[in-house]
Amino acid sequence: MAFHPADDDPRVQVTLELRQSTLQWIDGLREEMGLRHRGAVVSRLLKELAVLSQQVVQ
Repeated sequence: MAFHPADDDPRVQVTLELRQSTLQWIDGLREEMGLRHRGAVVSRLLKELAVLSQQVVQ
């Protein structure tokens, strides 16, 4: 399945159940990346993962 983000792609809100250690890791990344919200970190990580997975397929 290909990932094609677009500006007109609507956003949805999701709830995640994570271990506290994972949340602490995300909070650290949030500070390093200069982001305000945990969701932005998760979104960026998923976009990077999608790019990497497409490179592996090609």
